[in-house]
Amino acid sequence: MNDQLKLVIGMLIILIVFSVAYGYFGKNGTEELASTTDNTVALGTLDYEPPCYQIKCKTFQSELGFSFQYPEYMEVIPAFLPGDNYRLALAYKDDPAEEFGMIIISVALNDENMTPAEWLLGPTSSFDPSKDYYESEINGQKAVQTKGGMWNVVNTPNNVWRLSIADLTTEGKNPPFSEMGIVVNSFKFNR
Repeated sequence: MNDQLKLVIGMLIILIVFSVAYGYFGKNGTEELASTTDNTVALGTLDYEPPCYQIKCKTFQSELGFSFQYPEYMEVIPAFLPGDNYRLALAYKDDPAEEFGMIIISVALNDENMTPAEWLLGPTSSFDPSKDYYESEINGQKAVQTKGGMWNVVNTPNNVWRLSIADLTTEGKNPPFSEMGIVVNSFKFNR
């Protein structure tokens, strides 16, 4: 089995474990608009990992109708861009040496009315169409993912906004694998 296939299978196993753990431990149901709440997400185990451990999480609620959980040792940093676009950066609070990567959630107006796959393969995405991508779902919405689940694209249920949830790790830094799983698997849309 080649290394890429092993990596993809490993990431899928981790995402499934996070999904099951979130479904069992992470449902909150009492979030308020524009609020941050504490919650705990349990991470499952694989045969080669140490016993289960828990990560204390907070919930970010957007005024655009979505929310997600993130580890309390990270912080959400909003950045407003020209037009109707904005970005959320999830960065480690205590990372003075900048050893870790960041998760970036880019929110853009879906004025082209494209599906996530159409946008990913289109001219405004930086995705290389010669590489693999996979269709998936995030909270019941059609989505696409690439880079072993480290880049996800999904539209809001009303198809007005497109969200790109991506790992922004530069060479030599530690990618936020577990943290990305928590964010993606806890993503909810207000309906």
